[in-house]
Amino acid sequence: MAENSDAEAESTGNDEVLTTGDPEQPSGSEEGSQSADSEEEFQRLEEHVKAMERRIAQDREKRRILFIRFMNLFLDLLEARVYSQNI
Repeated sequence: MAENSDAEAESTGNDEVLTTGDPEQPSGSEEGSQSADSEEEFQRLEEHVKAMERRIAQDREKRRILFIRFMNLFLDLLEARVYSQNI
């Protein structure tokens, strides 16, 4: 019986070592790691948004240039028509 009580005492001692801390709460290093991961993800998303904004601005500029060219062509056609009617 004495052997049995010694085994239980060792088992309890090991369990206490294994179960220190709240298993549902992340440790400080895990929180820091998650925070760093979140920061990196935020940075990637912010860079992606900025790249999209640049692309949208470039597309607007292209559309503006195309519209100006179209209007110039339209005005040239109107002038040509008016000129041909006056001859």
